[in-house]
Amino acid sequence: MYKKYCLLRAKHKIICYEEKDFQGKSYECTGHADDLQCFISRCNSFKVERGRWVLYEFKSYTGRQMLLGPSVFKDFGLGFNFRFESCKVVKNTKGPYKQKLFAYAGFQGKSMELTEDMISTQEKWPSQKVMSCKVLEGSWIFFEEPNYSGCYYVLDRGDYQYSPDWGSQGSTVGSIRRIMEL
Repeated sequence: MYKKYCLLRAKHKIICYEEKDFQGKSYECTGHADDLQCFISRCNSFKVERGRWVLYEFKSYTGRQMLLGPSVFKDFGLGFNFRFESCKVVKNTKGPYKQKLFAYAGFQGKSMELTEDMISTQEKWPSQKVMSCKVLEGSWIFFEEPNYSGCYYVLDRGDYQYSPDWGSQGSTVGSIRRIMEL
């Protein structure tokens, strides 16, 4: 009798290197990592081989965020004023997409359900303030400015009672976009 062996290929994969041009010690990551410095002292080059990733400036998924799909960065320090110490896989990129915005913290006040991108929140929402939200399906990006610009925050499925729950220091949301499969 023959045994079948199935090698599962990770859906997500990023490889970080301590030195530019993919040199030095490396760390291969296939899932969330809340403190990359446990594995590698710095990341000066990296390859996103599969999937969508959010890179965070500091450990424990805090600080500025950078959303990436498959790409190669030979010298991450070149042209970027950003370092990263943690990363997360973005899982829900195939849809469907659905979230509910709330005017006040704790899912209170006026609410609106959203299933499509919104180039300017002021088109359908009374202000640029979103104090809480529930991401019911899919993954989304909140941009601080209209036209998908400015600082942004990646939201996976879940409940966000307060804007700091998605990483924001304020509650300004100027535009909203779905994260879709490449």
